[in-house]
Amino acid sequence: KPESAAESADFAPALSQAFKERLRPCLNALDSLRSHGLQREISLPAIAVVGDQSVGKSSVLEAISGVEFPRGLGIVTRCPLMLSMRGREDSGWTARIRYETKSGQARDKPLSTPAEIGQAIRDAQEEMTSSSGEISEKLIELHIEGADTPDLTLIDLPGIARFSIANAGDIATVSKSLIMSYILKPEVLILVVIPCNVDVETVEAISLAREVDPECKRTLGVLTCPDLVNPGSETKSSP
Repeated sequence: KPESAAESADFAPALSQAFKERLRPCLNALDSLRSHGLQREISLPAIAVVGDQSVGKSSVLEAISGVEFPRGLGIVTRCPLMLSMRGREDSGWTARIRYETKSGQARDKPLSTPAEIGQAIRDAQEEMTSSSGEISEKLIELHIEGADTPDLTLIDLPGIARFSIANAGDIATVSKSLIMSYILKPEVLILVVIPCNVDVETVEAISLAREVDPECKRTLGVLTCPDLVNPGSETKSSP
C-alpha cells in the first residue's frame, strides 16, 4: 500500500533522527582521536575533495557547509583543510581553526561568525607557507557546529597544478603526491569535482581516483560550472 504524503513526511524526520543517533557517537569518537593527533598515525574515515585548479571546489564546499571559502586565481588551496561539521539542537553557531605555522608554532583560534572563515583560512595558509606558490602538507583543522550544519568531515585538497614556480619546486608533482597520500587510504571516500565544460576522460583527478579505486566503489563525481557549457552541446552524445 503506497504511503500518503503525510506519512512520508513523518517518516523522513524520524529516519534522520535515528541516523543521527547512530552516527553521532561514531563522529564524536573520531573527533576525539583527531584532537589527540592520531590521524597522523592511523587512517580515519573522511571525504577527500579533489580536482584541478579553478574547477569549483570552493562552491561545492560552500553549498555543503553554508560558509564562504577563499576564491581566486592560481593556487588558492595551499594546504589540506579538514572541515569537520557537526549539527546542534539549538540555534547557536561556533567554529575553531587549528594549525601549525611553518616555524612549528601551534595556533588555535575561535571564530565568531561564518564571515570570518575565509580570512582565517588565508591567514593560516600565509603562516604555513613561504610564498603564494608553495604547497604545504600540514593540515588546517576547521571545526564548525551549527543548527543547519550536516554531520560530515571533508578534506579539501590543493588543486592539481601543471606548472613549477621558482623556489617552490615542482608544484604539479607535489600536488599530485599530496592528493594520492589521502585518497589511497581505503577509509577515505573520493569526491571528484569536474567542470561541465571539459571531457571527463581527460580529467586528471579522475585518473588518480581510478588508480586507487579502479572499481569506483568509493568515488563520487560532482559536476560544476554548468554556465560554461556551450548552448546545445549538453545534448550531444560522445562518439
